[in-house]
Amino acid sequence: KMHQLIDKKKKIYFYVLFLLFLSSISNLKLNTYKENILNVKKIDIKGLSESLNNEINQSLNYLINKNIFLIDKNRIVKILDQYKYLDSYIISKKLPSNLEINLKITTPVAITIKNGEKQFLGNNGKFISKNIFKNVKPLPNIFGNFNPKDFFIFIEQLKNNDFDIEQINEYYFFYNGRWDVKYINGTIIKFPKNNLPKSIKIAKKIMDDQNEKKRIIDLRVPNQVIVSND
Repeated sequence: KMHQLIDKKKKIYFYVLFLLFLSSISNLKLNTYKENILNVKKIDIKGLSESLNNEINQSLNYLINKNIFLIDKNRIVKILDQYKYLDSYIISKKLPSNLEINLKITTPVAITIKNGEKQFLGNNGKFISKNIFKNVKPLPNIFGNFNPKDFFIFIEQLKNNDFDIEQINEYYFFYNGRWDVKYINGTIIKFPKNNLPKSIKIAKKIMDDQNEKKRIIDLRVPNQVIVSND
């Protein structure tokens, strides 16, 4: 009987160990399943043309099979920032395993030349060499080595004084920091570097004077206005 009791205890120990083993395997499979179900299976890129969506999708392909909760959004942002034609984007996690990125393309506001190459200036303040814009209205040209921030400040000042910037087809930026503008009808306004707000107001009054023939409005000399029809 003592021998039978020992054998019975051995069997119990064996079954307990076996059940623990099965439980460990089951937990391992469950954890693996949980990990896999949270891995990125699909990246939905929306907002641009099919070709641009696919281009950006390929650059983010490294995210496939990565845990959706461990994704580094900063790395995604750095990649998207390389596409200068993007104005904004929204990155969303669609649980359990989808990533959705909604993109918005910038609006081109002008054309310029940089490093001997035609480039677009977007309203996001970036220079874009790739022509991906469609059905775009005629854009003005900007000449000179300018900072986009300075251009947008200048444009805003003109708008605030009711200038019709749609009629301006050329902007000239000079090394001393001043601007000239040329209208479609040929009228040229030469602005000074200093006292620009005051000069803009004077130029607007002259432009609004229908009796005044003007070809060139020169405001570069302080306290002096030269209007020429040559």
